Amino acid sequence: MWNEAGPVLVPLKMKADFSLDKSSRQALAEATAFARKNRSDIVLFHVVNMSDEETQRLEAANSRPVREHYSSVKATLEEATTNLRKESISADWKIRFGNPWLAIVKEAIAIGARLVCIGTGEPGTLWRALLGSTSMKVLRKCPSPVWIAKTEIADPEGVVLVAHDLKEVGKRALQWGLQLAQEQKRRLVVLHAVEVSPFSPVLSSPALDKVESAARAQIEDELSGCEIGHGLETRVAKGSPAALIHDLLESMPVNILVMGTVARSGISGLIMGNTAETVLPWVSCSLVALKPKDFVSPVQPD
Repeated sequence: MWNEAGPVLVPLKMKADFSLDKSSRQALAEATAFARKNRSDIVLFHVVNMSDEETQRLEAANSRPVREHYSSVKATLEEATTNLRKESISADWKIRFGNPWLAIVKEAIAIGARLVCIGTGEPGTLWRALLGSTSMKVLRKCPSPVWIAKTEIADPEGVVLVAHDLKEVGKRALQWGLQLAQEQKRRLVVLHAVEVSPFSPVLSSPALDKVESAARAQIEDELSGCEIGHGLETRVAKGSPAALIHDLLESMPVNILVMGTVARSGISGLIMGNTAETVLPWVSCSLVALKPKDFVSPVQPD
């Protein structure tokens, strides 16, 4: 499953004293666990939020505050890199100036990141303002899988929930979810929503049963031969995917939600489908979002 090349990119935010903020510490912890189990390199990445024009002006003036800021950020990144290397994880660090989400996406493309692991703010704040956040923009524009780490401690009894749309990206989400469940010794729950819109033909009960049976059979076939040591539950239900995901998040301790993103027809880069956009503002667990294989980012590396 984890046969992709490339390092794990970990964007980090810092507090006023240049220590890592809580969300970045959590993202780094989850990225470290992933890298250790999958023999991945890690690139620690910090973006100083300054325009190119402002950066050039201050550099030309040999600004002391810029030099001191850079030195402090560098010291924090070097310390974190040294700690990773002590754990036998190959790690490096980079600093960039500019727009944070744009710099993150450009770097992910440039290094061929197999995963971008990024933190959020405190639960209930950033998630509810996510549509305009760095995290959402990275999620929309970055071709690499994006892992958004929550700041709370994971529930030891928590499950891995996969939202499977039965398409190519849903199949890959299932593969990721299965691997994560195996690595973290968690139960795997797979959800498929049989969505019937007001404009769809009304399905009779037998026809709906047939659709649900076919969906369940496909999921079971995709899992055939896989080792599932900590439990599996497959749920196929009629209803809105977002509503069904919400109900499961409310009724069971989900640590990680894995789902695909859907491109809006004809527009590269606007990859968040209605389900993901509806789910993201209130989901409180960590989230792994995968792009369709034919996704083309509108961002180009420098």
